[in-house]
Amino acid sequence: MGVEGCAKFIKYAMFLFNFLIFIGGAALLGVGIWVAVDTTGATAILTAFLGSTLYSSAAYILIVCGAIILIIGFLGCCGAIKESKCMLGTFFALMLLIFIILLVGAILAFVFRDTVTSVLKSEMESSLADKYGKTDDTAITQAWDSAQELFKCCGVSGNFTSMTSWYLYQNSSWYAGQPNNASRVMVPASCCKKEKNVFTDQAKCQGTTPVANSPPVSPPGTAGLKENPDMYGSGCYDVTYSNVMSNAIILGAIAIAILVVMFLAMLFSCILCRAVGGPDKSQYQQH
Repeated sequence: MGVEGCAKFIKYAMFLFNFLIFIGGAALLGVGIWVAVDTTGATAILTAFLGSTLYSSAAYILIVCGAIILIIGFLGCCGAIKESKCMLGTFFALMLLIFIILLVGAILAFVFRDTVTSVLKSEMESSLADKYGKTDDTAITQAWDSAQELFKCCGVSGNFTSMTSWYLYQNSSWYAGQPNNASRVMVPASCCKKEKNVFTDQAKCQGTTPVANSPPVSPPGTAGLKENPDMYGSGCYDVTYSNVMSNAIILGAIAIAILVVMFLAMLFSCILCRAVGGPDKSQYQQH
């Protein structure tokens, strides 16, 4: 006989929880595969920001985590419906392992957040300085252009007085590869402000028409340096970091909700496992 009463409610509640976990794992696995094979759009922007090594690592982590969560959700669903102690026990053990890993990962991410952001910033600087504008790596160039237009930023970090915002382009292979004449531009067009998709003043933004005491002609450290009104002054790392931090409460709430769902799923599996009886021995009583 199957479980009855409160245990029956827990059985179907656990099935629902694990069905959601199964769907979440499938979605995570799909996103991981898409991230790994796609080289355009948002994924190209992430490649430019994270660097190819970090980006590919993140993709494979998504795939592995998605596959594991998919299996756990499947075991939980089957264990609940079939009332299998073996499946429920396996589910609990795997869920506990993932729960501990996620909890430790969250703690480490908080403790080493400065190191992580430093690595991210370094990868962004490297991709812009060494890969932007190269004909054999057009995906990086397109990604940076898309990011700068989307986030209304230029370079990596700091404002118009920084060496790693717009000025980073003057230390890049893209700038060095241009002919040294009047047509040489100091920042790409994607750093220039637009109004209704029309550049405000692209020549002043890119430096072919100099603006006194303003970038991109006047470098950081110039006495009385003023912001160029036609060029984005903030670095893309700062803009991205600011957006993430502004949504930190939402992200934290989502993380807590996931941990709560996982904890409840483990709790229900324990209760259901205890409620499930051993094998039916009535068939042996007649012998």
